[in-house]
Amino acid sequence: MANKISSAVQLAQVLQIYSQKELQKTTVNTNDINQLLTRAGLREGSFDVRFPTLFSFHGLDVKHSLKSAVAEGLISEVAADYALQGMYNAIATLSEKFPVLTADKWQAIETSISNLISTVVEQSQLPETLSRNNISALTAKYEALRSEFNKPMLVSYVKSGQGKQPSLKIIHNSFKNFRDTINSAIKKEIELVLKENKVTNSKLSEANFLTTKILNWGHTRTEESIVSGKLIASLISLKGLNPSNEVYEVISKDFIKETGQVNTQIKLTRGELTKGDKKVLSLVIQSQYLQKVAVQYAGYNQNVLGKSEAKWNLAEAIQRNPQLKAALGINDISELPNLLLNIKSSPSVVDSSIQLIKDTLAKKKSARTSKSTTILNLKEPVVLKSKKLKVKLKGGTGAVPESQQIKLQAQTTNLISLQMLLDTHLQDVVSANMGDGSRTDILNYRTGRFAASAKVERLSESREGMITAFYSYMKNPYATFSDGGRQSRPKSRDPKLLISKSIKEIAAEKVANRMRAVLA
Repeated sequence: MANKISSAVQLAQVLQIYSQKELQKTTVNTNDINQLLTRAGLREGSFDVRFPTLFSFHGLDVKHSLKSAVAEGLISEVAADYALQGMYNAIATLSEKFPVLTADKWQAIETSISNLISTVVEQSQLPETLSRNNISALTAKYEALRSEFNKPMLVSYVKSGQGKQPSLKIIHNSFKNFRDTINSAIKKEIELVLKENKVTNSKLSEANFLTTKILNWGHTRTEESIVSGKLIASLISLKGLNPSNEVYEVISKDFIKETGQVNTQIKLTRGELTKGDKKVLSLVIQSQYLQKVAVQYAGYNQNVLGKSEAKWNLAEAIQRNPQLKAALGINDISELPNLLLNIKSSPSVVDSSIQLIKDTLAKKKSARTSKSTTILNLKEPVVLKSKKLKVKLKGGTGAVPESQQIKLQAQTTNLISLQMLLDTHLQDVVSANMGDGSRTDILNYRTGRFAASAKVERLSESREGMITAFYSYMKNPYATFSDGGRQSRPKSRDPKLLISKSIKEIAAEKVANRMRAVLA
């Protein structure tokens, strides 16, 4: 499993480099790429858009989702029956649209991916920089992959009947693009069923109701392995430490257990396939060059798996897991920054400078503190005098207004651990705090671009123990919702309020087990 996960890490890095190449068209600093990967959770730049995906559309998953929706009163049993019929029709329709993946074709795809990775990865490591020649070679290999894998391909199809549930497995080079295609097919077939049965005023006819309230495409494991943006980003953050295969394996198992993914798995139908090759299906399922997603009940995906994944972070996994500490060669998480200082290229666990790490360690040493603790005193709010501080932002040095500084009162705080926590969770928490598409009082989640753009640029700590988080977000076009913008009414839609709230929630989550008070 570990070697396969290493392959997923390498592919994610290379895809992100290619994405950055499109923006810069110049020499690329691969350490900057690692930071992008970790902080964005791989999503916007490469993972959802570019990372190859296996879609599992199985009748049992569909039935379970609809049954859960009925139990929670979202739809009636009659509506669930219509939806089930429509989705079974969608499986059959999609099975006729795409060519079958052959063993030769799959081998060609894997070879193209391997060639793409080898273009920039040498001895399992990325060089510190990539020249224009490197980028040109990478572009050529990526285009070769696209030519092999530019359309969806059917891996397996089992027709319903004789006690069998229908099952469809399709691979595509983009989760985001094909998810929209498959959701459109589902909606179309359900609308036809409703029309045939002369059903009107059904929630199933409402735009996006089915795919946001009942069905989600959620990451799922195969055997004891999973390819998830959150997990791969966390593994990438350790690349500078040259982690062993054991480290990858232990972290992956911890992630699967703690996030609830242990309760998910790709479903297969026994017996002969209506279409496809069982050997090819087995190879595809075992491959870590593909993330695997399956139909999941939206409530479970969002409220259980999603929230558990948002809470999981690498620093806490290391702290609680003796096996992982042993594999890393440390006794306590407080030793991790020392390891980071011993490597040439600062890894992507933080977006702070090496000097910030040194300053933090020096402060701990002068206080003669041997333990790394984070105790935020959240009972008494602290107000600083209005001022502007100079910080280095993307695109140059600028002023971060007081409105974009979040203050937290704290005692002995490990800023490195806190920055890791914020980098890991901010996109997910911002996304969770956004509306579902129909809210008028807050920003609604649509493409995920805004949530991915929210970044904590750096943290600072005063002598009194106050922590200030300096953050940024994509001003164009989202500043229009901020104070003074054309769409600034109502004020509750201000992006700064959303990001500030999310940062405070993450900080509160970190110390919730030690403090009674929480941030408002």
